[in-house]
Amino acid sequence: MSACVRANRSSRAIRLHANMQRMHITPNTHTYNVLLLGLRKLGMWARAYEAFQKMRRTQVDRDMVTYVRLGETFENGRKWSQALDMLSDMYENWYNSKRPNGDRDKNSNIPHLKPVQPSLKLFNYVLGSLSHAGKSEIALAIAQRMQRERIEPNLHTYRKLSYANA
Repeated sequence: MSACVRANRSSRAIRLHANMQRMHITPNTHTYNVLLLGLRKLGMWARAYEAFQKMRRTQVDRDMVTYVRLGETFENGRKWSQALDMLSDMYENWYNSKRPNGDRDKNSNIPHLKPVQPSLKLFNYVLGSLSHAGKSEIALAIAQRMQRERIEPNLHTYRKLSYANA
């Protein structure tokens, strides 16, 4: 799959992923990340979101690569609600990792995943998708959350915030 995506044959990589599932080969984080890259290259944000939802349902670990690929896809596709859903998933994962093992959130569907700490890069993708949609109030709330988390904004952050307020 990786070779297909690197050779700009993302459609073939997507078919290989589907064939793996038909053959009852369980996809892992790496295969999903390759799939997400192929979907991003083809501009197929809806399929990327479906793959993300399937990762959640089947409790496949999401790592920083997963969230970055999704962030890029949702920003390019101007899909702000999906970007917020991705950010929420990352926070739920990170928040639950900070609790003692016996004290998991009862509503969490992420009982065992590896934590991914929120990062400036991911926040900037979310802010980008919000700015494309003109969702300035939500973008400002996200920027305030960054401050509470002590994530320092950069030039890209301010640029995305200014676009949201334009």
